[in-house]
Amino acid sequence: MSNHNAQQTVTVRRELIGSRVIDVILIPFMRSRKVFFRAQGLRPRTRYFPYLGRRAIDDYVRSESTFTRFAERTDDTVNTFKNRTSHPDGSSTLTSDSNGELIGSFIVPDVDGLRFRAGQQEFKLLDISGGEDADAISIARATYSAQGTINVVQDTVRSTRIVTRTVFEPREQRSFGGPSDPLAQTFFVDRRENPNGMFVSKVRIYFASKDSVVPVQVQIRPTIAGVPDVFPVPGAIKFLGPAQVNIPSDLSDLDDIRSNGTDFEFEEPVYLTPGREYAIVVLAESTEYNVHVAKTYDFLIGTTELRVNKQPTLGSLFMSQNSSTWTADQDRDLMFQIYRANFSTSGTAKFNNVTNIRELLAPTSILTDSGNDEVTVLWMVMDFQRMTKSLFKV
Repeated sequence: MSNHNAQQTVTVRRELIGSRVIDVILIPFMRSRKVFFRAQGLRPRTRYFPYLGRRAIDDYVRSESTFTRFAERTDDTVNTFKNRTSHPDGSSTLTSDSNGELIGSFIVPDVDGLRFRAGQQEFKLLDISGGEDADAISIARATYSAQGTINVVQDTVRSTRIVTRTVFEPREQRSFGGPSDPLAQTFFVDRRENPNGMFVSKVRIYFASKDSVVPVQVQIRPTIAGVPDVFPVPGAIKFLGPAQVNIPSDLSDLDDIRSNGTDFEFEEPVYLTPGREYAIVVLAESTEYNVHVAKTYDFLIGTTELRVNKQPTLGSLFMSQNSSTWTADQDRDLMFQIYRANFSTSGTAKFNNVTNIRELLAPTSILTDSGNDEVTVLWMVMDFQRMTKSLFKV
């Protein structure tokens, strides 16, 4: 994940549009907003300490029961929490559950002595206090981005925001409770069968054994020169706890194995480009997870009458000890199923307006002049030290 820190200052850029000059003012600091987060694959039942831009924000975080996406929120998130010294719903400690999942929310502080420069700031969770990554065993990182400008065009103000996104970057892999030995199976998105590509909704994996505590994850990654890449396709990550992993009662019965697959359903359908090769990657911080594979010319499970006589896909099985250096096994293939999404050709979308926030004007914000029918109203623009006025006739 990303480890960038923004170092921006207030500047004024002039753009000549036709015969008019427009001032574009960069907003220097992030506005105070409520941000939901969800971390998966953490150390189970462990307390974590939050940091934003390498600064502790324990008073501004809170554990939540459900994760709420930005598109699903109906509250007004614009500068509602300015000058707050703690989370509006009450701060709390952050502890991962038995599956290694942690859901919570934090408020971007905007008070004297605790502000953050606009741009990119790293939000991270460490299993220790102090903020030293080298001393932590379990770490989760994400990049929070916020940037805005004020365009002054005939006293009209327009602000823009950048949607928060997570950026993954190479970093040393660290484990808790055992090595991470990922397994990958490549597959090809055929142009003839899927000329427009395809949206994958879930992947079904068939397990032979599992860990009792540590979760397992499945990713879809692009390939480079036929080898799985380091980074997954955006959105193509799914964690499951041990209780969600199905194990057949009879490992010698192929029908029982087929009826006890484990579905890794992604939060949203993942788009795969036609004519490209991808890899299903299964990994966990444990060696107790084992999956079913097929070896060419071996007998099918539970019978000596049939053998594996062909590869089900034009792909290869890869093994690795560090998730970056892979060894191919040309004789084996992973037992899996990929589910492609089918979309409805019609539907109804409903859009609702949020309730705008109300702020009190300063005592000297309303100006009048004797004998004049105009009223002037002054207000601050986006907490930036610049006054804007409007005229009303009475």
